[in-house]
Amino acid sequence: MFASKFLFALAAVATTVSAAALDVTAPPITSPKAGDHWIVGSVQTVTWEVPTASVGQNGIIFLGYVEDGSLNEHLDVGECHSHTLYHPLAQGFPIAAGAVNVTVPVVVPRDNYIIALLGDTGNISPKFTIAN
Repeated sequence: MFASKFLFALAAVATTVSAAALDVTAPPITSPKAGDHWIVGSVQTVTWEVPTASVGQNGIIFLGYVEDGSLNEHLDVGECHSHTLYHPLAQGFPIAAGAVNVTVPVVVPRDNYIIALLGDTGNISPKFTIAN
């Protein structure tokens, strides 16, 4: 079961998915891997397995984190004055590319960050660390 913010973010990007896409894809994220360390300000490559049905589909990547015992992915999606604010690490890239570079934002150091890859469905990476 996905947390409500994940589903909300997924619904928000549904318009970026080609209307012609009939197959549902949830490409497994291959990088970052569990235990990887990213440094704030560095450029990192997020990679995933390319599904055969991904032609014409665009994606969006959010940074989040998970806490033990919680289903909330704490994706970088929020609200301010009744407006939804999105802070994706990357957006509008073709899912068929299998990779996209992102710049690691200034965040609180943690060892439970995740990447959420959204296209016509979503998938999250294993936990990894971001440090200063």
